[in-house]
Amino acid sequence: MTARRPGMVAAIWLISAVLSAQSDIAGKWTTDEQSRGEVVVLQLSVKGAAVTGAVTVGESPAQAIADGKVDGNRLTFKTTTMLNGKEAPVVWDGEADNKQLTLVRSFGTSGGKLPPIVLQRSK
Repeated sequence: MTARRPGMVAAIWLISAVLSAQSDIAGKWTTDEQSRGEVVVLQLSVKGAAVTGAVTVGESPAQAIADGKVDGNRLTFKTTTMLNGKEAPVVWDGEADNKQLTLVRSFGTSGGKLPPIVLQRSK
């Protein structure tokens, strides 16, 4: 029975580390400088591996996050935007590192990508 303890302790430690990394993504994130001329504000809530919240780009109204997921320091979610008068999906994919969150946006069915944006944790 005592041989199982180190394995159990390691498993508990690993689960704690993953949950800690996921909860570190929760909160408010903003671009330090303007991204394509617009400030991006991201408000995230994390429960388990599910992510909810909203994204505001420039003066546009906040967009609700859909299908948000976090896996360690990796984050993915979807929003929608208007392109050429039609609603188009936007897939956000990125990674948190220390106090920065780097995200890449892919638009519509074409998958056209914008350059990465770097957000800083807000206080």
